[in-house]
Amino acid sequence: ELGYDVIDLNMACPVKRLRGCARGGHLLHQPEKASEIIQEVSQAVGGRVPLTIKLRRGFDDEQDSEKNFFRIIEDTIDQGFFAAVVHGRTVRQKYEGPSRWNFLSQLTQRYPDFRIMGSGDIFTPESVFEMLARTGVDAVSVARGAIGNPWIFRQASLLLEGKAPRPPSLEEQGSVLRDHFELCSRFHTERKTQKLMRKFGIKFSIHHPEPGNAEKAFISCRSLSDWWDVFKRLYCDTEVAAGEIPSGDSP
Repeated sequence: ELGYDVIDLNMACPVKRLRGCARGGHLLHQPEKASEIIQEVSQAVGGRVPLTIKLRRGFDDEQDSEKNFFRIIEDTIDQGFFAAVVHGRTVRQKYEGPSRWNFLSQLTQRYPDFRIMGSGDIFTPESVFEMLARTGVDAVSVARGAIGNPWIFRQASLLLEGKAPRPPSLEEQGSVLRDHFELCSRFHTERKTQKLMRKFGIKFSIHHPEPGNAEKAFISCRSLSDWWDVFKRLYCDTEVAAGEIPSGDSP
């Protein structure tokens, strides 16, 4: 009714605060509840739009976790879901240790007629194609690899065309970072915006011509006023400065 093209169930998020709410990846520890949600969503949608699901390879490395995973993904297949995005770590792991791509290979071999999309440790455009080649997944989902590098999608597309992936220009970096700030400030408080944009500025700094200095400058920010001073110093010799730069603590 709201016009969405796809509905995605996220049963992969490892954030600890979701545990008591029985949400995200913690549902992998409750297969009955997970299966109930999958079935009810499928019935409610009734095939009007495709359904997808995000999963991790289990709640932890115990044998029961593996059984729970396969019960859930098979319920997903039985309910006619379009695809599953599977991350190669457990919920307990969060983001520690390598993502087990061999688990993704096992899935594509076990369910050759179901779309499996891989996730985990995709930080460069080259790693997209490495996962495709090594695991046989139908597609690759980029998550943390896009934080600070939203150009990874363009770079992967260029590689697909047989072209060298080009880095973002300083003008592109400034323009996107400013847009990021404006969106962030629209949905968050001033304090939250300052905290988030400090983090994103640090992430974006790897693309700057002087990445070490840019990183240190964003690390030193303690207010939005500091952040804008750093932004203007690092990026405003480009066309991004054409518009008026907000001053003080407001966008």
